[in-house]
Amino acid sequence: MAILNSSELRHLIAEKEQPCVSIYLPTHRKGPQIEQDRIRLKNLLRKAEKLLSDSGMRGNEMATILDPARKLLENSIFWRHQSDGLAVFLSADEFFNFQLPYHFSEVVVVTDRYHVKPLLPVLTDEAQFYVLAFSQKQVRLLQGSMYSVSEIDLEGVSTSLAETLDPTRNRNHLQFHTGAPSHGSGKRDAIYHGSGFGDEDRKKAIQKFFAQVDRGVTEVLKDNPGPLVLAGVDYLLPLYREVSKYPNLVGSGVTGNFDVVAAEELHRLAWEQVEPFLTENRKKNWDRFVELRGTESKLVSDEVREVVKSALSGRIDALFVAAGVQHWGTVDFQNQHVEIHEGEQSGDCDLLDLAAVHTLTKGGSVYIMENGDASSDIAAIYRY
Repeated sequence: MAILNSSELRHLIAEKEQPCVSIYLPTHRKGPQIEQDRIRLKNLLRKAEKLLSDSGMRGNEMATILDPARKLLENSIFWRHQSDGLAVFLSADEFFNFQLPYHFSEVVVVTDRYHVKPLLPVLTDEAQFYVLAFSQKQVRLLQGSMYSVSEIDLEGVSTSLAETLDPTRNRNHLQFHTGAPSHGSGKRDAIYHGSGFGDEDRKKAIQKFFAQVDRGVTEVLKDNPGPLVLAGVDYLLPLYREVSKYPNLVGSGVTGNFDVVAAEELHRLAWEQVEPFLTENRKKNWDRFVELRGTESKLVSDEVREVVKSALSGRIDALFVAAGVQHWGTVDFQNQHVEIHEGEQSGDCDLLDLAAVHTLTKGGSVYIMENGDASSDIAAIYRY
């Protein structure tokens, strides 16, 4: 699975001078439902074709837009490697698809920009975290949400510790075990044995391997450096921490041998550690909003127009938005003028979602507002 990053999100929200088709649907990882997922996309493409036709588009123009997604219908390998939801974006010269750990409702939208509202639950600070699981045989990077987990490709990164330390794997096979406690600490020292070189050399080799993994992980997650939980044999975790430059390692790590452990079990174990972190982060930001609001500080606002304008200019550090609520209006991006309407009108966008997307793409944190949090449907803390 490829990760959806903020640079791709910035591209998706940019206004286009051509029709854009956005399709969302729930998918399944295995079982007979996979065939139903394929049929579901086929039906949604028919609906998109009707919407394009109703707008006056000719058949060859519609084919140019929709044919790349139609080719997916016959790709059996594609359907065997799904997550929980599929997002498809098409225009005359673009085609994107993302398999994401979120159950989307069926949606088809045709307008002059891609429809990104369904992506917000996937991209908020409370929605996602990562697990880096390593053992002798493999290294896996997983992206998780509260409900599900999917594997992220680590292209160009060596993912076998055993092969890295001993390419032949015949003569100098790497072995680990845990020794007796030393120095009265109660903690067991790592013992690295096998022929070829001593314990200190082997430790350095392990950390060299971890350093290149860390560089790969940091590169993959550079646009979305969310909380990362380490999972591996207990004596390997501190060796990784010593060399890691990833900015958001959380928890003490999950210990065990995860060569054959399913991603879903790793997700369960990691969620136990990451949930308090996410909850604490949200609470700190909300308490900060309440405190600043009590002093009538200009660093907070719950006025939709002002918050949207601040989101466009990149002022927002933390944003809370109500789920399932829309505030319709239009935005003049050049002059940053926001007009709010009582109901949806032609050309309108949901201003709450617009504020959330621009906050995310400009490095701010976004949280779904809980019932009773505030009298408004939006609340923001400004950077300045």
